[in-house]
Amino acid sequence: MTVSRVARALFGLALLVACLAFAGVAAASSSTAMSPAAQQGGTALGDNSNDACLECHGQVPLDGTIEVDGERVPATIDVDGQQKSIYVNPDIQGNSSHGKLACISCHIGFNAGMHPENVTEDWLHIAKYDACTDCHGQEALMYDGSFHGALNKTNLDTDAPLCGDCHEAHNVVPPGTEAFRQQQMEMCGHCHEDARSTYLNSYHGKAYMLGNPDTAVCSQCHGSHSILPASEAASSVSRRNVVQTCAACHPGANQNFVDFRSHVNPHSPTSSWQIWFFWIAYVLLITVVFSFAAVHTSLYVYRGWKDGLYSRPRHRDRRGQKRIEYQRFNVFHRWMHFLVIVSFTALVFTGMPLKYKETPWAQWFMDLFGGVTAAGVYHRIAAVITVVYWTAEVVYMLVQVARKRGKNFTGPNSMMFRIKDLQDLVGMFAWFFGRGPKPQFDRYTYWEKFDYLSLMAGTVIIGVTGFMMWFPLKTTEYVPGIFLNIAFVIHSNEALLAMGVIFIFVHFFSAHLRPESFPIDKVIFTGTLPVEHYRQDRPLEYARRVREGTLDEVLIERKITWGTLFSDGLWWLITVVMGFFALLMTAFIIWSLFY
Repeated sequence: MTVSRVARALFGLALLVACLAFAGVAAASSSTAMSPAAQQGGTALGDNSNDACLECHGQVPLDGTIEVDGERVPATIDVDGQQKSIYVNPDIQGNSSHGKLACISCHIGFNAGMHPENVTEDWLHIAKYDACTDCHGQEALMYDGSFHGALNKTNLDTDAPLCGDCHEAHNVVPPGTEAFRQQQMEMCGHCHEDARSTYLNSYHGKAYMLGNPDTAVCSQCHGSHSILPASEAASSVSRRNVVQTCAACHPGANQNFVDFRSHVNPHSPTSSWQIWFFWIAYVLLITVVFSFAAVHTSLYVYRGWKDGLYSRPRHRDRRGQKRIEYQRFNVFHRWMHFLVIVSFTALVFTGMPLKYKETPWAQWFMDLFGGVTAAGVYHRIAAVITVVYWTAEVVYMLVQVARKRGKNFTGPNSMMFRIKDLQDLVGMFAWFFGRGPKPQFDRYTYWEKFDYLSLMAGTVIIGVTGFMMWFPLKTTEYVPGIFLNIAFVIHSNEALLAMGVIFIFVHFFSAHLRPESFPIDKVIFTGTLPVEHYRQDRPLEYARRVREGTLDEVLIERKITWGTLFSDGLWWLITVVMGFFALLMTAFIIWSLFY
C-alpha cells in the first residue's frame, strides 16, 4: 500500500515536470517566433531601433537623390510604373500611431544599407496588406469580407484598395479622431471621384468643406473595413438597413426620408431628371433675367449720361430751411424696408458661402460667423424675420385692398402689372435709342413692380424650400426625400437670382444709381421727397392728384433741423455700407466663377 502511494507520487511528480518542460518549450518557441521583427534582429519597440533606417530614409532628397554608403542613389522606387518617394519625415512618423514601432515590424526582411532588389520586390508583394494583418487581424477579416476585399482576392481589379491606400504608411492617423475624419475625402475620393464630387455638392459636403465637425462623412454611412454595395442586404446603405443608418444622425428617419439622393448630380439628367429639370429651369431663368436687366441698366445709364441727367443740379438741405414735401411712404413701409435690409443681407452672407464652399472667401465668412453651425443659426433667425415682414406686408395689403374695395388692386396705385407697364417698357427702349421721349410714370414704374413682386414671390419660394430643409423629417412625413433635393436646388438658385435682382441689376440701381435719383434716394428712409422731385419723377400721379383735388392729402411742410441733417447723414452711411456689401458679394461671386 505504501509502495503504491510512493509510486503514484513519483508518477505525479514526473508528470508535473513534463508539463513544466513542455510549457517552457512552448514559451521559447513563442519568443523566437513572436514577430518578423525579432527574426530580423530588430524589435517592435525601442527608442533607437529606427535610427539606422532613418539615416537614409530620413534624408531630404537633393536633386532627387540621397546618399547611401557614400554614393548618391535615387530617392524613389518604381511601383507599378510610378515613382514613389522613399523619404520618411522622422517627426511625422514618430508622432503617428505607429511612431513607437520598429520599422522592421512592418518592413520584413530589410537590414541597414542598400537593400537587395529581391528583398524590395518581395516586400512590395506583401506591402499595404499582409504587413498589417499581424496586428490588425480583426480589421483584416472585415476587409476580406468586404467589396474591396473581394476585388483584391479575385484579382479582377488591380486597383482594389489595400490598407496602405487608405491609411498612410508613415503618417497613420488614429481612427475616430477629427484629423482622420478630415482625411476621408482624400482617402475615398482617390478612387471614387464621382461620389466625392456629388457628396461635396450636397449639404453634408458643403458643411464638411467649411469645417463643420458634425456633418456626416463617407464612413458614417458606408462603414469602413466592411463596406458592401447597396445591392447586398448586409450593406449599411441597403434598402433594409439605410433607414437605421440615417437614423443614427437623424432620429425618426423613415422610408420617405431615405429617398433623399445623397449622391446626385443636378447638372445631369441621367443622374435624376426631376432634379435636373429644376436646375436647368433656373439656369435659363437666371440667364434671361440677368441678361435683360444688365442690358436695361446699361442703356439707362448711357441715355441718362448722354442727356445730362447725371450732371443736373442737386438740391442741398440747409438748417432752418422749410419746404413742401410729398409723403410717399408711411412709417409701416419704412420699418418693413429696414427689416428687409437686415434680414436679406444676413441671409445672403450666411447662405452664399455654402453655395461657393470651395472658395477662400466662403471659409473666411464661415470663420467670421463662428462656423457653419453658428452661421446656420443666424440664417434661420434672418429667415424668421423674413417671415414676419412678409406676413405683415400681406396683411397690410389685404386691409388696404378691403378698405378701398379693390380699387388699389387694379387702379393706378396698384402694384400689379397693367397694359401701361408694357407700353412704358417699350417706350423706355425707344428713349434709350433716341427714337422717342421718355415715358411718364404714375405712382409705380414697371421696374418697381417687378422688384416688389419678385421679392414677394421669391420670399415664398425661398421660404417654403428653406423650411423643408430646416425640418427634413417633418417634410418627409408627407413627401418623398427627393423633394429635399429639389428644394435644395431651388433654394440655392432662387437665392442667387434674388441677390442679383436686389444687389446688382434692379433694386439698388433703380433706388440710387439711375439718373433721376443719383447719388442717393432717401425716400424709403425718410418717407418723403421734395415736391419738385415728385412732380418730375411721377408726373402722371401728380397731375391725377391735382385733377382729383387730393394733392394736399400727401403734402407736408418739413423744416430742416440738426436732427434732419444727422438722419440724412445716417441714411448716407447706411446706403454706402449696403452698397459696399453689395459690391463685395458681387465681386466674391464673380471670383467664384473663375476660381
